Amino acid sequence: MQYINTTFYDNGKVEARLSDTFIQNQTTSETDSYCNSIGKNADWETLVQWGKELNANVSTRNLVLSGLRRGETVDITRFC
Repeated sequence: MQYINTTFYDNGKVEARLSDTFIQNQTTSETDSYCNSIGKNADWETLVQWGKELNANVSTRNLVLSGLRRGETVDITRFC
């Protein structure tokens, strides 16, 4: 199973990361973190479905999704 871990920071920043590990939703004094399942294998189509919720143009969305597939933590602040 793969997951999108999304962290919302008190300063307004929002980051997402693709992970093989489920992490419990957490709230601290500085962040709120959420973990959402995206299926057994995060193929491109599954990531595109998640990415459509970002309200970004296709080119920008593809950059975000490519970063996730490379294992990067991606800043999605401007889409939230």
